Amino acid sequence: DFQNYITDNEISIQDIDAIRAWDKGQKLMHIRLVENNRVIYDSMDYIIRFTPKVSYIYYDLTKDISNIIEFKDGQATLYITILYKQRIEQRSLYAIGTFCVLLFCLALFHEFKKLVRDIL
Repeated sequence: DFQNYITDNEISIQDIDAIRAWDKGQKLMHIRLVENNRVIYDSMDYIIRFTPKVSYIYYDLTKDISNIIEFKDGQATLYITILYKQRIEQRSLYAIGTFCVLLFCLALFHEFKKLVRDIL
């Protein structure tokens, strides 16, 4: 899919805006383009800039799917990390957090109910 986009639009390795445009349409996927052991594009660059420790999670090259992509001015390796596991973890944490907040509110209202009964 990415190779077809690159070929059809005759995109250069240095055309980061066109690569970013394609990447924005992808859901639950982290891509990284590497040319001669130099990262050209990383879709999670905004996270890595602020929290460098996060980058180690995504840079295990043995786990990532990789493809050689032919650009009009050379080739680069595309590493793909599917982020379904991270999305599932985020949703489960959200569900657990929501449950804990609801449980806390229930306990708080139960105590408030006792206080009102004692006053009346």
